[in-house]
Amino acid sequence: MMGVNYMIYRILIIVLSSMLFGYLLGRKLGREEGLKEGILFTPIILRKRSLEEGKCTSCGREYFDLDGQS
Repeated sequence: MMGVNYMIYRILIIVLSSMLFGYLLGRKLGREEGLKEGILFTPIILRKRSLEEGKCTSCGREYFDLDGQS
């Protein structure tokens, strides 16, 4: 009887350890992927915001219309 309980605890520890390892690995890979995606999309998002507001988001200079007026 004592051997069965020991075996159940051992299996439980292995399963929980495996789940924890999978979670941590997935989180690390997800963070790396998110960082890469953020680096790629940031210039696009800043450009879109600049065009919507009509001025540069970094220096605040206004853009000119096609007519040459600000």
